Amino acid sequence: MVGKKIVLFMVEGETDMVSLEGVFESIFNNDEVEFYVIHGDLNNLEDEQGDIIEGIKNCIQGYMRDYYLKKDDIKAIYHIIDTDGAFIPDDRVEKGSNNKIIYTENKIITATPSQILSRNHDKRAFVKKLINTDSILGIEYGIYYFSRNLEHVLHNCSMNLQKRDKCTRAYRFSEEYSGKPKKFLDFIRNETVAVNQSYEASWAFIFSRCNSLKRYSNVHLIFTGIEK
Repeated sequence: MVGKKIVLFMVEGETDMVSLEGVFESIFNNDEVEFYVIHGDLNNLEDEQGDIIEGIKNCIQGYMRDYYLKKDDIKAIYHIIDTDGAFIPDDRVEKGSNNKIIYTENKIITATPSQILSRNHDKRAFVKKLINTDSILGIEYGIYYFSRNLEHVLHNCSMNLQKRDKCTRAYRFSEEYSGKPKKFLDFIRNETVAVNQSYEASWAFIFSRCNSLKRYSNVHLIFTGIEK
């Protein structure tokens, strides 16, 4: 790692890392790519006072302690989240009888609407704060999304998958794209998923109407200016 700085990707689950690690390493071949798996969404990151910024600071400081790093060792933090449909209007969360949460392209159906609404409100507030945060601990920071989740964008799969299915798809994606940066960049920049707007506008778009339930991503913006 001598002479290289770390580009740190904060992701929600192991399948994000499995899917993306190999191709990200080939894209950022002059840097050291590392993944920080949160094992959950933004609600797992807030501190005891409910402050999302402080919660992320605590995580990064813990990461640096674990790996004996200084702030100067980290070049940038790219935080990738699933939208989970959290930015839809409240009236698009409907009560259903099924114990499983059902996501469609224009509504969420759940037996416990109040819980989903509370989750959505929290996530909305956290993301709005993070969009306006360009550094954490003096390190460049940006937040990006897969909508409605990783599998929706990478595999065009809108079903609720079991863990085994998610892992299988992640390994297949890794096999297809690892070491093939151009192929991946062509995919993630394609108009079928890419929100081809500025960083701020891409977030305004996903907050609009029911877009956070549909298949979109602004992850391609991480690679602005990179040609492979």
